[in-house]
Amino acid sequence: MSLVPLHWADDRLVPEVDLPYEPVNHNTEVTILHTNDFHSCIDSFPDGSGGIARIATTIRLSQSSAPVIVVDAGDSVFGSPTVWSTQGAGPTARLRGMAGYQLAALGNHDLEHGAEGVRELLDGGYRLVANNIEFDDPDLQTQIAPAYMTSVDGIRIGFTGVTTPDTVGLVPKRVLAGVRFVDDAVKSTQRTVRALEPHVDVVIVLSHLGFDPGELMELMPAGQTPKMMLENDRRLVAELKGTKVAAILGGHTHDALAPTPVLAGIAVCNAGAYGRKVGEMKLGLSADGVVEVRHALIDQDVSVAEDATLVEARERERELFAASMEQSVLLPAGAVPVPELTAKQRQDSLLARALQASADVTDSSIMFIPQLYLLGELPESERLRLVDVRVAYPNAEKLVEITLDGADLTRLLQLQEQLMFFEAATPVRLANQQPVSVADIDADAIYAIITSELEAEGGLGWTVFPAAAKSIRALDITCAEVVWSYLLSSASSAPAAVGAGVA
Repeated sequence: MSLVPLHWADDRLVPEVDLPYEPVNHNTEVTILHTNDFHSCIDSFPDGSGGIARIATTIRLSQSSAPVIVVDAGDSVFGSPTVWSTQGAGPTARLRGMAGYQLAALGNHDLEHGAEGVRELLDGGYRLVANNIEFDDPDLQTQIAPAYMTSVDGIRIGFTGVTTPDTVGLVPKRVLAGVRFVDDAVKSTQRTVRALEPHVDVVIVLSHLGFDPGELMELMPAGQTPKMMLENDRRLVAELKGTKVAAILGGHTHDALAPTPVLAGIAVCNAGAYGRKVGEMKLGLSADGVVEVRHALIDQDVSVAEDATLVEARERERELFAASMEQSVLLPAGAVPVPELTAKQRQDSLLARALQASADVTDSSIMFIPQLYLLGELPESERLRLVDVRVAYPNAEKLVEITLDGADLTRLLQLQEQLMFFEAATPVRLANQQPVSVADIDADAIYAIITSELEAEGGLGWTVFPAAAKSIRALDITCAEVVWSYLLSSASSAPAAVGAGVA
């Protein structure tokens, strides 16, 4: 079963090749398996659920009994504290391709490494679809189409994909160079569906807009509602009513929708997140042209055996980087974890010590690193491995130093209380690793802030910085780099008798 790309020619979608005519077999039921928000969760969780090897088994068993198409609704990679997130998109993409994926939409995390990361995703050998993103790279323009179509026993099925426009507020401009979003993701999808309809019997939308932000909208201050809360699948359904769209296979908000909502005649299917479930949609076309859809979620728990071929492939991929990641260093005495600190406080404290020791940083600075960039947890150990550091500080963004006055710093501190948990940060003084409160601020003083380049641009809702910053200086280091450099330096300068060193 081949997927044929369609590209724009003025206002028409033109297929690269024509699908051969087949009479429709009205007894055929096509199975479409789908996941979303996989986030590089290649390994199973401690309870045995999830993992690419279990998903591969689910795909293989389904293929043994019916025609199957395997798709994903975005965020295939990054965005989770796994060792696979530290290795770029390539290893995860290759293993997903081996498991049987055929088509995937792009999520915001898939664009964390910009066009380079997208090219790594293509290493998986499966197709990528995006109707609301334009690429400067000619190869990506060719390889990532706004729509695809295929034929199964004469039933012509079209696919399009859409990515949350909030990506521009979640990924720095430097990283997104050469990647552009159209103005309205919902309108772009509607236009694509209308142009796709003459070629197919039914359309499936792979959406990374989010199903229903619900209570999140109520938490946002006036005027700061992200686009994901305005351009979501509920609005998409309203604009696609009466089209050939039978289902939206969605993601971004990590919903596991059961029972499947059917809105305006369109099934809206989300399979949760992290590979713990696979969505199964059964699609048929009756003799009178009516599209019939059934949907269920398949748990990827210990009852699903791991596919042996994928287990072997996973371990081969792991061997390629395992040795370099196992390098370990003793923590310096002042950074050894103490019981009264939470995991987040341990992360903040170690990062603050590392920044304070860096020659590139003013040690009187205040560190503001959002929770989004501190996804993992440092082990409660006196020795850390390189892999522990990279998992605990997974962001690939560079850090920056920003200066602003006390009045604007106070505004920034107050803003943190209005942000969602993954956007907000705890301000910590590098000099003593202590949190900073509004009461500590002198309105007339000038303060140096260490944060990420995204926050410096006003991303993640940090709207104070763009206008308030008196100066911005790029540090050209990431959180993981500065922490590992600090640990190596501390180990190399410690007396040999103490046992500090690199193993």
